Amino acid sequence: MSSPRRFLPAVLLVAALPSTTLAQATADLGGEIFWAHTTSLPGSPGMGGLGLTMSSSGVGLRASAAFSQRYDDLGDALDMPWTADADLFINSAALGQVIGIAMGGFMPVGFVGIGRQGVREPGGSMSSVTTFSYGAGASVPLFAGLRLAAELRQRRAISAMTDYMATGMGTGREIRLGLTFGGRGEARRGRTSAGGRRGDVVLGGGRSSTVASASARRVISTGEQYLGVPYVYGGEDPSTGLDCSAFTQLVYRRNGVQLPRTSRQQAVVGREVLMDFGVVRPGDLLFFASNGSRVDHVAIYVGGDRVLHATSSGGEVRYDDLRSQRGEWFVNHLVGARRVLDEAGGEAFVRSLNEALRIPEVLDFGDSAPKPRR
Repeated sequence: MSSPRRFLPAVLLVAALPSTTLAQATADLGGEIFWAHTTSLPGSPGMGGLGLTMSSSGVGLRASAAFSQRYDDLGDALDMPWTADADLFINSAALGQVIGIAMGGFMPVGFVGIGRQGVREPGGSMSSVTTFSYGAGASVPLFAGLRLAAELRQRRAISAMTDYMATGMGTGREIRLGLTFGGRGEARRGRTSAGGRRGDVVLGGGRSSTVASASARRVISTGEQYLGVPYVYGGEDPSTGLDCSAFTQLVYRRNGVQLPRTSRQQAVVGREVLMDFGVVRPGDLLFFASNGSRVDHVAIYVGGDRVLHATSSGGEVRYDDLRSQRGEWFVNHLVGARRVLDEAGGEAFVRSLNEALRIPEVLDFGDSAPKPRR
């Protein structure tokens, strides 16, 4: 007979094998809680479970386990079905930010894995099988860092006790519904000291462009008029509060540039700029994704590795230094830069604006940066 304890080291070993490679890519840790219904165990039980994930740029590993205690009509404990799985998964964050924008935060995932499942009998004996499984699912954001997920898994028995093979133990389907947080959607950049390369992002370390054009100076001056205005989710009135994209829309509108309402829509207007702070100019828009795939925050770059924005974590319109400890979060979650000032191709800009308006107007979730030190 086998037991979950005998299988758990194997799960941990499989999860640990690629840890060096993932760590070099600045892997993110995450987790999930879920409810599962499986037809690959006798009685097709419903079970509660937990999972841990480690991922980088949409590719990662997951270790999960679930169990349930069943009782008879008199309330006496019967058997305890359980499952344990180690999966390799890939989601749409691996396909790039453009896919994330187009899908509006809807994130499909595919996976393959190896596992063990069984039933602990009332007397303490254990019967279990080794399984190979594969499946697909999807998740949608609820708010920053938390997603609602659903999966369908097909299990096939690799080995089993002879007396259980007739019942189909180890072969069947499993449905999971749960909440995920952290690494399954994350696509952070690497971390180094300020002034060095952080994955796809290069900080200038003081050498970035600080010479603002006349139009950029006007935009920054306009933005400074709203310093201290409270951050309000969905807020569009500076007298009561603004969210990040309402702030940028208001500032640029006052300077003759029409932007769409949300950060996702703004992320496709203007001209794309290389995410190198020796290239980004004051007045450019910077876009961030808390989960690595869906734009949910926008800021105005003002030069000198600083941004001006309405930040949910900061609670107001404020400046942030990207070389600070707080600013590191923004660098690690930067997914795009766009130039909307001094555009030579005005017609192309209008065309991209029309494309932006086809993106559903879903309000920004806001950033999840560490709160500023007062």
